[in-house]
Amino acid sequence: KLSASVSHDNKAVVSTQSTGRFPQYFLVAVSEVFVVIVALKLAYIEAPKQFKSVSIGVLYMFNALGTLLAAVVLLLTQLVTYYALDKRGWICQDLNEGQMHYYFYLVCGIMLCNMIVLSYKTDQFELDISL
Repeated sequence: KLSASVSHDNKAVVSTQSTGRFPQYFLVAVSEVFVVIVALKLAYIEAPKQFKSVSIGVLYMFNALGTLLAAVVLLLTQLVTYYALDKRGWICQDLNEGQMHYYFYLVCGIMLCNMIVLSYKTDQFELDISL
């Protein structure tokens, strides 16, 4: 197996451990559950009776736009780092030559900025729970 991973044969099969990805996927799934449940409840409570389904539809639309934005960030990261790093970008076909951790640091920075803006905005928000 080691000789297959060291060789530059495109048909070589290399076994990789996927157990290292489990905590990452678990944390993403848990955070998605927490965000979606709170957002749905907030959209349902704060919306007028006639616009409850519209507000939930808008919530899912923004979720889809966020996914699209993530794909655009990935594409821009690939393009910028490909040309800036002498045609060896952060995200390569051969993961041993790539620098994926830099991409994850970039995403972490974007999420931290998002968290700061969100916490600033939520301090200004007053929830009316009188139903």
